[in-house]
Amino acid sequence: MRTIETARAAIAENEKILTGYGNELRTLVGNDPASAKRREEIRILKQYYVHENDGLRTKINDAYKKIQEFKAHGVQ
Repeated sequence: MRTIETARAAIAENEKILTGYGNELRTLVGNDPASAKRREEIRILKQYYVHENDGLRTKINDAYKKIQEFKAHGVQ
């Protein structure tokens, strides 16, 4: 259960970070090189956090499957 709780907390934290990056991305409207570079950096960071969240969700699903298997075999 700790794995599930830890993963959920990490997902929540990552979602906050993604929201912040999304807000920053919307504010960068200039076509200057610095804005373009920052937009690309944010896109890369967002991809990382989305990938990380997908991995954490997979961990949660696997943990629930293991719990189901243990219950099916009579382990409490």
